Amino acid sequence: MATVASDPAVERSLGALRDLLGERLGRDVAVRLWDGTAVDAPEARFTIVIAAPFALRAALAPPLD
Repeated sequence: MATVASDPAVERSLGALRDLLGERLGRDVAVRLWDGTAVDAPEARFTIVIAAPFALRAALAPPLD
């Protein structure tokens, strides 16, 4: 899986997803980002759609209660 992104937010998001999903990213899990960047997976069980640059951080950060 090779993706080249010029937006640092895209690179950070893809890096975090690589850390979380490992080999599954691009194999079992597809990803589509807010800017149209996509990591396709021919046999994807599902696609993670991240609609905004802050969305992944908001989903994974602990609540601020």
